[in-house]
This record gives sequence, C-alpha cells and structure tokens, in this order.
Amino acid sequence: GVVNDLRSSAGGKSEVIWDGTTALPAVAGLLTESHVAGNLVRATVTRESLDSLLDKLRQQNATLVSVTPLRGTLEEYFLAKTAEETQEKEGAPV
Repeated sequence: GVVNDLRSSAGGKSEVIWDGTTALPAVAGLLTESHVAGNLVRATVTRESLDSLLDKLRQQNATLVSVTPLRGTLEEYFLAKTAEETQEKEGAPV
C-alpha cells in the first residue's frame, strides 16, 4: 500500500558516517555523494555498494559512526504520485 510505497522510495541508499578522512580517496568511487566536516565524512552509498564500502573502511582503519537507510520524504512521495496521476489523465504512459 501507500506506506510500503513510501518506505521503498529511497532507491536503496544508505547514509554512512565515519571518522577518518584519509579513507576517502580509497572509497570515493563507491559513493554517490559525500560531505566532509573536520575529520568526519558523511556519504551516501547504494545498497549494492554498501558492503564494499564497509570493507574498504575497515581496511583503511576508519572508525564507523553510523549506517542509516535513507527513506523518501512525504513531500517526495506526494510529488511523484501527483506526477503519475497527471500523466495518466493526459494519456501518457507512466
């Protein structure tokens, strides 16, 4: 239903935060985006790349702070559903 649609709308991404910017060059190819603040790195990674990222962070002796699955917001869900309904009304394939 609607709740399951909302839960699955993040596209299988996770936010990973670790301490150790020296690991960033070794993992940069696995990340969809990253932000550095001091010695902390906050990065987004796809579900498919998460295990590889965690392995490389261990190899680089980075300290893992958190791994959080990303979820879509209600606003994103509403906009996507509104666009689908508009396309259906106009006869365009969804």
